[in-house]
Amino acid sequence: MQIHSFYSIVYRHFHPLFSLFLLPILSIPIIGLGKLLMTRVIGRVFAKIGIIETAFFVKIGTLETVFFAKIGI
Repeated sequence: MQIHSFYSIVYRHFHPLFSLFLLPILSIPIIGLGKLLMTRVIGRVFAKIGIIETAFFVKIGTLETVFFAKIGI
């Protein structure tokens, strides 16, 4: 019961997105392999978001260079 109350305090006091990172890290030594797989899944999701972000910024970058090339810089 102490573990659950600790998690509820952590979840209540911290931002939900931050607790998404925090809870799997804290629960690895307690719960074990299941949570380790969960962190892998969460990691993959955030990696995919990162890839989308970088692709988006690369597209913005190429648009900017085309725009500046047209101006003559």
